[in-house]
Amino acid sequence: SMDSVWAALEQAGGEVQRRFNVQLRWLLEVARDSSVGALSCEATVDWMLASPPRSGLLGLTLGGFEQTRPLELYGAAAQRARGASLHVVAQAGERADVVGRALELLGPERLA
Repeated sequence: SMDSVWAALEQAGGEVQRRFNVQLRWLLEVARDSSVGALSCEATVDWMLASPPRSGLLGLTLGGFEQTRPLELYGAAAQRARGASLHVVAQAGERADVVGRALELLGPERLA
C-alpha cells in the first residue's frame, strides 16, 4: 500500500537525517506510459491530498514515454495537486509539440 511505502521512505529519510544531517524531500512519480497511468495518477493525488499532510512530500512528477498516453488524461490530477500547493514536474521534450501542450494542460513548474 502507499502508506507502507511512505512509512519506509520516512524511515529511510530519518536514518539519512541522523547519519548525514541531510533532509530528504519527495516527489512521487507516475509513469504515463503504463496502461493504468491515468488511474494511478488520480489515486496517487488522492493519497497525497488525504489527511494528515505528509512531511517532506513536495509533489508529483509525471514521467514516462510521452507518446504512449495523451497528456489530457493527466491534466485534472495535476491541477488538483497544484491546487493543494504541491509541486508538479513533467517529463516533456521527446517531441517538440508536446512541450507546449504539457505547459498548457499540466501547468508544471519544471519540465524534465
